[in-house]
Amino acid sequence: MPTPNPDPSVELSPCRTYYSPTYISEPNSPNDEFSHVFSLTLENQSEVAGNIRETITTSSYTTTDSEDSGTSIVDNGDHTYTYSGIHTIESFPNITMTFRTDFINNVDETITGWPPSDERAKDVHNVSLDSRNERTYSISFTWNVQTETYSGSEWEITDSGTDYSYTWYKDAVNKIGHYFGTLLGNYLNES
Repeated sequence: MPTPNPDPSVELSPCRTYYSPTYISEPNSPNDEFSHVFSLTLENQSEVAGNIRETITTSSYTTTDSEDSGTSIVDNGDHTYTYSGIHTIESFPNITMTFRTDFINNVDETITGWPPSDERAKDVHNVSLDSRNERTYSISFTWNVQTETYSGSEWEITDSGTDYSYTWYKDAVNKIGHYFGTLLGNYLNES
């Protein structure tokens, strides 16, 4: 397995959001494993009258779609977040299978989804994979930042909280064709 190759942090927007990407597998391989760390850069100046310092008071994330179980978003406990994993067949579930239900009268049935919901699908004779090339997931991160200004003798709260938000869009590329044969083989070999 190749070693992770981290890129330098990349500024994402004027709201001072940064991320550090790491791709764990070879580029363009069937399993593009990834790991991204998201953080907010704060202003922290020295104790000189008029200077400011910032503190994150709360942070959160939301997603608009249900995530693929091959991926996860982890709150690292320090107001940074790690989004990592591999997009699996769950990102492209529109798989249609046609199988024979009555061999005497040549009756077929078609079902959609993976894994098949009917045990008779082991008699599959036609499969159509999800035709989408990609699917975009979005994750919104929000940090609430308190600002203090140095008065010359102490730090005074001058802004009790401003929200900084950023939405990250991650494209899952449909590579089911690279590994569906293995999944189907495993399904057919189950007892």
